[in-house]
Amino acid sequence: GDTAARPLEKARHRPPSSAPRASSNAAQVGLPYRPYWRSPPATYVEAIVIGWFEPAAMITFFAIAANLTLYARSLVEGVSFTITPRISALDGRGAVEDTRELPLVSGRVASLILMPIAATFLLRGERFIGLWMGAEYATLSSSVLWVLSLSLWFTAGQEIMTSSMVGLDKHRLLVPVFCVEAALNLMLSIVLVKTMGIVGVAWGTTLPAIMFSVVVFPFVCRRALGISVNQLWRELWLRPTIAVIPFALATYLVEHYTAVDSLALFFLQVLALLPLAFAGAWLLA
Repeated sequence: GDTAARPLEKARHRPPSSAPRASSNAAQVGLPYRPYWRSPPATYVEAIVIGWFEPAAMITFFAIAANLTLYARSLVEGVSFTITPRISALDGRGAVEDTRELPLVSGRVASLILMPIAATFLLRGERFIGLWMGAEYATLSSSVLWVLSLSLWFTAGQEIMTSSMVGLDKHRLLVPVFCVEAALNLMLSIVLVKTMGIVGVAWGTTLPAIMFSVVVFPFVCRRALGISVNQLWRELWLRPTIAVIPFALATYLVEHYTAVDSLALFFLQVLALLPLAFAGAWLLA
């Protein structure tokens, strides 16, 4: 009887420091995580606002642009999915410096993936939508896409940092941030749709997103991850933006000085310019 009870006694008196961390275990077994905020639920809210104040047909014009940004963001999820278990494992080993370096490097890479897409949307969105959906959708949907792409510029870094906080079990700090952002999104969308239509709804989504990404979120990261605000701005947004400038300039020239009459040619042009983005990223690596 005493022999059988010993393992129970050892388990009962095991020091807390030797117990495995719940966050590390959850990440290591591959529990699914996806940053659902500002994804489909947010799009549904915008659709409800548009449907309430505008003709239902306007939802289609908005959805064309919104879905393009969601498709672009899905590319970043491939990076963010790997961050959560990795940073949790590093934290479990006590590698403090690595838990700060990994989000910065991964966030910069993710921004370098997303920013050329955002630049293409900003500079060539109307032409792309015209070739894809037809001329009748090009003007209005591209106006919405232009506004939404402004927030897309800052999305990648924020999603990587969010995944890092999940891996470190510090994501609770984000709850009030996203709740306030969602409330501002809804209020601004309702106010602006009355004067600007669906473009106003896009601004209602974009303005809070940019404000929280650039102003509020870095301070949350400083508290949760120990990364300075200046370092966050520099690594996630400033350096990738500088790297993408040659690609953006070439995209502007191609848009204004070439003629495109098919989606195949459009994508070939984009692919031909991508080495400029890679070169910029390599120079600033």
